[in-house]
Amino acid sequence: MIFVNGIRYVLGESRPISSVPELGGDEAAIKFLADRGFKNYRHSTVEAWELGVEAARQAMQAAEVNVADIDQVIYASVSSRSPAHGDLSIGLFAHRMEMLTTPITGVCFGECTNAMLGIEHAAMLLETGRARTVLLVSTDVACSKEQRVTTGQTICSDGAAACVITREPRGSAVPSFELLGFAKAFHHLSRAGMSNPAKSFRDICGAAMKCKKTVLSKVDKPLAKWIPNTANSEVAGALASVLGIPASMFYLDNLPEYAHVFSTDQLINLVDWATRSKAPSGSVVAGLATGTSGSSVAAWRVV
Repeated sequence: MIFVNGIRYVLGESRPISSVPELGGDEAAIKFLADRGFKNYRHSTVEAWELGVEAARQAMQAAEVNVADIDQVIYASVSSRSPAHGDLSIGLFAHRMEMLTTPITGVCFGECTNAMLGIEHAAMLLETGRARTVLLVSTDVACSKEQRVTTGQTICSDGAAACVITREPRGSAVPSFELLGFAKAFHHLSRAGMSNPAKSFRDICGAAMKCKKTVLSKVDKPLAKWIPNTANSEVAGALASVLGIPASMFYLDNLPEYAHVFSTDQLINLVDWATRSKAPSGSVVAGLATGTSGSSVAAWRVV
């Protein structure tokens, strides 16, 4: 059994979407986004790795582990302000966390599925006995105007989330979640720029449908909720419709205040749903993450 414990997150300061520099005061664009659920977004004045440090420290405290307990760190991010000169983030993160000899694996090509792919990697390490305690950190800040406002439809926020993944539940400050099933599927033509937006959406839906079928075959009770990425409400509604999921089953409560926090959405929304709804032990929920290159679905049981 695999458990995700001590999920904690930190976000940049809250700002109204009308202040997004990339929108340039475009009232029509602001209204377009507001009509699709956006109200505020989160802006950070520090680097992604610094947000990751704070989230990691909080998660370790919540899961009641220390640095010496961590066998492996999985660092999920697409943020690099100077990629041509090499990314210093991992080294700076390790130095601040006092993890200079702890193995660290990076996950980046899954884009908004990075955190979910990190969970799968952690599960494989635990199941093969290569690790006992894994720290997963998902941290991103918008490094360009294209990352802040994606194709004019979604606003991205700066933030980080972290959790501790083990073979048994740990900590009592926040709920732990047992991983019941996981599936992933990929569609790389979109990343290569060889697919138009309509075809890309169909690819995403097709991959998500495969993942949904695989994971739900392992679940023997009704789902309490679906946890998607925090895309705009119109896109979420279209995805729900194609997948045959009632839109009311999608957890989008954070959309007005948090916007879309890259792959961090999955951890944020999972713990927010469980704590805000006071989900009882045994409740089952499914996470759905979609990115340019792939989709993934995970089923979770509240411990």
